[in-house]
Amino acid sequence: KTFGLDWEIYLLLFGFAGASLLIQAVLAVAWLKAGDRFDATAFAAASFSSMAPFISDQFDTLKDVIFGGLCWQSPHVFMKIVGVLSWLYLLAIHARIFWLSVARKASTRYAL
Repeated sequence: KTFGLDWEIYLLLFGFAGASLLIQAVLAVAWLKAGDRFDATAFAAASFSSMAPFISDQFDTLKDVIFGGLCWQSPHVFMKIVGVLSWLYLLAIHARIFWLSVARKASTRYAL
């Protein structure tokens, strides 16, 4: 096999996604106010929407990373450049989304 990821890597990434969901669930429950609670189906809905193919951000990000890796494996220099640009774009768009969410929280916290 010369291209792509072995299935063990996909299994590892799936395991990381599941562990991430469990950590988020534990933190969400720990930060609940006294008397508040989640519906019984909340974890199942969050799991499906964050791990289902073609509708989740994690899946889409994995596809982008794999695309960059496949381009990087190409013997053509132009394709290697496309792969690196794809990874840089992915990093930049996630950094921008993170920065905008932090800025939005900061602006609402200190609003008059």
